[in-house]
Amino acid sequence: MRSLRNIVAAGVLSLVMAVTALAAESMRVLFITGADGHPWRENMEIIAGHLEAWDITNIDRKIVGGPDEWADWEGDYRDYDVIVVMYYQPRAGEESLEKLEAYVREGGGLVGLHSGIAGFNGQELYDNMIGMGWRGANYGKSLMMTEDFEPIVREAGEGRGSAHPPIQEFAVQTIDREHPITRRLPEVWMQSRDELYYNMRGPINDIHVLATANRDVPGGENAPQLWVHQYGEGRVFVTTLGHYQPSVDSVGFMTTLAFGMEWAATGDVTLPMPANFPTAEESSRGTPEFE
Repeated sequence: MRSLRNIVAAGVLSLVMAVTALAAESMRVLFITGADGHPWRENMEIIAGHLEAWDITNIDRKIVGGPDEWADWEGDYRDYDVIVVMYYQPRAGEESLEKLEAYVREGGGLVGLHSGIAGFNGQELYDNMIGMGWRGANYGKSLMMTEDFEPIVREAGEGRGSAHPPIQEFAVQTIDREHPITRRLPEVWMQSRDELYYNMRGPINDIHVLATANRDVPGGENAPQLWVHQYGEGRVFVTTLGHYQPSVDSVGFMTTLAFGMEWAATGDVTLPMPANFPTAEESSRGTPEFE
């Protein structure tokens, strides 16, 4: 027979899960995607499917084929708690970016997801929001980190432009174990086959790095993979992860994305931690599972 203590504990856990599910269901999310050299359609379906594991289902999608289609959107960013940018084009319309910037500056949440930090070339308004992205060697500062996770900042024209090694699995090092997004993550976890971005460049305006990776990075330096940025009254979370099917099917990627979305929307993370999160030895793919 179960003890009274266990019954009470189970009841409390059920109540917490119910409240968390209610909060997740109420989170209003807009994905801006399309016009992408990446397999955005497949990625979007996998991501939306896995977010259902956390009851994040209130998702709208704005699929744009280029700057003109984005500009034609008649929606209001203020109808959403968080905007996820998974859109790759060399540039976006300035008016569209101005509206997005105002939304974030006034308190909206923003997530830059992989290809969403590789476009917008030379558009400082967007780079000021995400802190840094995939840019050439002569643009902005680059940020890497030493083996002790001290920052290495190189000026424009110094060092290399953004790049990535061949697609492969790699270890992600959690360097902030107190931030709401990463406080429950293991110190080291394996990401499924993905592009390991390094030498991201931009204004690097008070960004805070949460996790790094260094497999086959020149000089063995640590490359930021997850970071956050306070922009005006808004919160910004950026992940370099999520190139294609094996990457977005990763439980590690999906967990950090879901946690980052909730943090950008609310300033905290209450979503449950999957039991099948990857370990330091083995990656994990498929639907997030909870005990």
